[in-house]
Amino acid sequence: MNALLLTTLVVLGLASILLLWKKDKRLVGMFNALFAVTLMQWAATLFNNEGAMALHVLSGVLVLGYLIAQFVPKKEAIGAISSTVLVLAAFFIAGKGEMIINEGTTAAETKFIVAGVLMGSLVPFLVRLKLNFLSKWVPALLPKAWSVAVYPLLAGLGFLIASLGSPIYGPMLVGAAFLINSFFDNKRSANTGISVYALASMPLLMIGEEVNPSLVNADVIGGLLMGAFAVVLLNKLWSGEKSILLTVVAYGIIFGTILGITNAGGTYEQLGGFDAFIAILVGAALSNAIKGKSYQGVSLLAPLFALGLFVPALLVNEEEKAEKKEIITMDVSGTDDSGEPVQGPTVLPITDLSGNYSIKADESVVQFELGKEGSRTKGQFKKVSGSFSISEDLSKASVNVIMDMKDFTTFNGMRDKSLRGEDYFSTDRYPKMKFKGTGFTDKGNDLYEVAGIFTMLGKSKPVTVKMQRVELGDRIVLIGSGSLDRTEFGMSPNANEGNVVDFNYQVDLQK
Repeated sequence: MNALLLTTLVVLGLASILLLWKKDKRLVGMFNALFAVTLMQWAATLFNNEGAMALHVLSGVLVLGYLIAQFVPKKEAIGAISSTVLVLAAFFIAGKGEMIINEGTTAAETKFIVAGVLMGSLVPFLVRLKLNFLSKWVPALLPKAWSVAVYPLLAGLGFLIASLGSPIYGPMLVGAAFLINSFFDNKRSANTGISVYALASMPLLMIGEEVNPSLVNADVIGGLLMGAFAVVLLNKLWSGEKSILLTVVAYGIIFGTILGITNAGGTYEQLGGFDAFIAILVGAALSNAIKGKSYQGVSLLAPLFALGLFVPALLVNEEEKAEKKEIITMDVSGTDDSGEPVQGPTVLPITDLSGNYSIKADESVVQFELGKEGSRTKGQFKKVSGSFSISEDLSKASVNVIMDMKDFTTFNGMRDKSLRGEDYFSTDRYPKMKFKGTGFTDKGNDLYEVAGIFTMLGKSKPVTVKMQRVELGDRIVLIGSGSLDRTEFGMSPNANEGNVVDFNYQVDLQK
């Protein structure tokens, strides 16, 4: 389906550009309907059978609304009645069942859906009637001018209310109401409907991806503004005298910038990534609802969704895939991809390991991460050296771990070079990190805590780590976890980069 979906979105985008170029507006409604139907059919492949049927019926209703508009008078009253009847019919025929997507289950609540649909069908018409009446005495209240603000407002209210009934399907019903209205020559509702569909479909891009867009993140704010800029630029392009060169340059600037911002997240998460791409899509959809032209939205939003299908693949860190060692972490019980329960490794007692051990450097790893959820920087020390001295009295046991900065990586050469510089780790002056601990404190169930001193950047501070021994063939393997605040060692605080470093380790021992 992804190949077909990608092809359809690309063709829609290119064809809509041709439509704009030829100034042929006769097929604008059809292209808008095709874009919405494409997104609905994509969603249908991800829902359960009942959800898919509801989306198929809504797709058919949208097409039916377009066909009706070709054979009846282009009057707003007819559009308002048609959109209300058709969309509510789609809901009552097939939309009241249990809908399941990405392990989430919803059953659309009628009162929320009906209220949301009315915001996109009858209410815009009633508002225009009222403004028509009032504008006789107050010229500033001309409906054509106020629709720029009123339609996005109604769409926002409808989106919110319908989402309470069903998160993805509900807003798509609202978008369908606006689009069917637009088939009866109401251009502003076309912008609104296309934007609502784009916003409703964004969760489909994020299924299975780790993304947490937050308005406090600079890359998200930048993405929102970039999306808005794209719409404004295209607005100016299609309003003036057009040339092939100017058109190619404009779209090249837009998608080149989007790719640049998105890929920047592979170097520094704070500069871009998937969350920034989602923000660009949001900014473009919102700006299209307010400022876009009715025949312009698909030329930007369709290619954006096509690009969104490949963004996760573009952000795969090949260096991380090649170098990162998989380790056993504590508390790994859970479920696998098929939902089957997975048990963590068998935990063995440490008490029968009396003796002195060295750490097998090539088979031992410390992994760490820091930052906000959805944009965390990850890395590892690919080798770890040192020794363990384990006595029968575990309160007298000791550990000495050494991590060489030449074995340090965040799986990005440019970033690693910066981190080894004077602003961060100053590796020329401080080439190693060390942890020395004494005494294993029994916390029950063969879980121990080791209190010790961690040394970094010439400063030594107390750090406590957890530790367990796990069964892994005939190897002697200790795993554990801990955290530390890097600012305590003299590093500058940074809310975006993160101050608290969480780490997991796995070390192999030999006598």
